[in-house]
Amino acid sequence: MALYDVFQHWQEIVPGEDPPVLDSPVELEDLKLHHATWLQHQELLEVLDREFDLGEYGHVMGDRSKFEMVRAALWKKKLEYIEQGKDDETRRKRSLWWPYRDTLRDEVVLER
Repeated sequence: MALYDVFQHWQEIVPGEDPPVLDSPVELEDLKLHHATWLQHQELLEVLDREFDLGEYGHVMGDRSKFEMVRAALWKKKLEYIEQGKDDETRRKRSLWWPYRDTLRDEVVLER
């Protein structure tokens, strides 16, 4: 997005010169939409981090019981988030966009 911002102010930075890469209005609108989606997900991540006092990479500090409580609460929030999708495809995407991955639910778990 920073590059997009530079291009928006290119004439102020280098008057009379075209930017080295000039996206079409459709591409710029698509970039804005993707950036807005990214910002929404960053905000969701920050809210969840604060709500559950999560560390870096979603690390849960404390004992096993706290871990299980946070895990269950995040699972419930994930299901609620997915159900907000208006159709099957949107729900599928929302399941992929969820910011945390519960590796204990993965089908393939590395042997220890």
